[in-house]
Amino acid sequence: MQLGPFLAESVPGMGILGGIVGTTNAIAKNVERVSRRTVSGKDALLDIGQEGFKNGLATALTFAAVGSIGGELIVSVGATLIIGSTLKYLWDRGFEQVAAPARAPTRRMAGPAVRRPVSTAPRTARRSVVTSPIFAARRPVIAADA
Repeated sequence: MQLGPFLAESVPGMGILGGIVGTTNAIAKNVERVSRRTVSGKDALLDIGQEGFKNGLATALTFAAVGSIGGELIVSVGATLIIGSTLKYLWDRGFEQVAAPARAPTRRMAGPAVRRPVSTAPRTARRSVVTSPIFAARRPVIAADA
């Protein structure tokens, strides 16, 4: 038995499949964040769980709505894109509004910022491509220039 066709037979199965895809995307995103030390391992695991659940629920609700609409393939694909992205967008914005007061501002865990010396040299304008001597030689001669 193959997993994809088995899960695609029902709305809960599609939700599980959406959760699997959302979880793998969240893992890929958080591996880099943890390696750069912009997020702790605990926060990364929390984000992975939230993304998996959120994507699974959005996928299940999307396919339930698309199944009730019916229609041809192009209508189903369009409805899936619109409904799924709208649900995900609303969930993300709603979660940010609820969680924003509870979360303290995060800072990089890598350590203090490195101070770099400020250059006191005057800034000069860069030469543009038009005034470059390479392009000046290729400019066509106009009667007024000659």
